Amino acid sequence: MLKLENTLKLILRFSYKPNILGLCGRREDEIYKLVTKSGWSAGETERAIDFVKDLKALYAYLNSIADACNKKPLDPEVVNACLIGWNKWEDYGKKAVDFLKGYLKPIALSKKTELIEQLPDYVPLTHNFHTLYFGAIVLDIPKLVSFSDMCKVSQGKIVKNGVAEYNRLLPGLKLDKARLKIESPFLDISLGDEVFIHHRIVFKKANQKEKKLYNNDLQKVIEYTAKSW
Repeated sequence: MLKLENTLKLILRFSYKPNILGLCGRREDEIYKLVTKSGWSAGETERAIDFVKDLKALYAYLNSIADACNKKPLDPEVVNACLIGWNKWEDYGKKAVDFLKGYLKPIALSKKTELIEQLPDYVPLTHNFHTLYFGAIVLDIPKLVSFSDMCKVSQGKIVKNGVAEYNRLLPGLKLDKARLKIESPFLDISLGDEVFIHHRIVFKKANQKEKKLYNNDLQKVIEYTAKSW
């Protein structure tokens, strides 16, 4: 149960800012009090699971990856694969793409149907792929591309209080180092910490293995989406 609780906390930290901005899922500010609570009750766990399932696009990806590798959607490996990166896309990526088409069609805006049909045979199905390829798929957010840098999962290093040096996404899908004002309402961070950021929120500390997986997958995603734009 602790493993599941920690995985759900990771997703809650990741979803925090876009959820309160009304960009994904049903807004439920109270759910985020669970992030800093230890030892959830069975009812609290179920409440968090129901909330995560309502993050419809994210859960479609988790289901697709899980079905491809015969795991559960909230298995830590599946969640990390989607949010950070994975070294098993060559084994399961094609199956995951096939499953994803089925999961996305019932929830997607009609104007996204063609993009779903044109999904490649193989690409890392990370959150960053979703952001750069689809933008928004459940809600109509016309200017999402203009702040895709904030929507993507970024990797950075804390360089001073409230500031991280991170991989900024520039027009033309180029990456460059820049400084970003960040918040960390759920995690204690220190100068020099390597972190993952979503919508300016630090949602996970990064280790070397995760950084390598993240950068490998992000590069593949950029190469693919640059060709498709």
